[in-house]
Amino acid sequence: GRTIDLKVNGYAHLSNVFIKINEAPALYLPYAVIPVKTKRQSGLLFPRVQPVSQNGFTLLQPFYWAISRSMDATIGGGFYSLKGPKAELEYRYMLSNRSYGNLSAFYLRDKQFIDPYVNRWAVNYRHNIELGGGFEQKLNWLDASDRDYLRKIGDITGYEESALVSEAG
Repeated sequence: GRTIDLKVNGYAHLSNVFIKINEAPALYLPYAVIPVKTKRQSGLLFPRVQPVSQNGFTLLQPFYWAISRSMDATIGGGFYSLKGPKAELEYRYMLSNRSYGNLSAFYLRDKQFIDPYVNRWAVNYRHNIELGGGFEQKLNWLDASDRDYLRKIGDITGYEESALVSEAG
């Protein structure tokens, strides 16, 4: 940036910013505000834009929610131009080094799948809790509304697999 006004545990205000890749200018921003904080803070994240994909033009706006020191969530909404509106949620918690979890959930109101406007969804939940005495409870739940969700939408892992695998132990 040509001019930078930085405040520790505050924000950096930059003007005439050039973002470079391998020393070559790739993007110009006339003005940018970047957080310079050590503490997590709720707020809008940078939108995800994908001009060309199998689902058409994609725009998703995520919001980061710092719930507490041990849990947070990212909530997003947007659309696929060829499919329809989309919502997603990622919730994370960490109670200790051996007690933690992550829930990812996705919803799509698909105007192209079978009949118009079919509700499609996917869930990926990983959970690990320390029970004491060296025992742990583990759960990995992976599910989707239909078998084509993995290949056509691609939100959850396992799209190259022939089946979804959920485990508990």
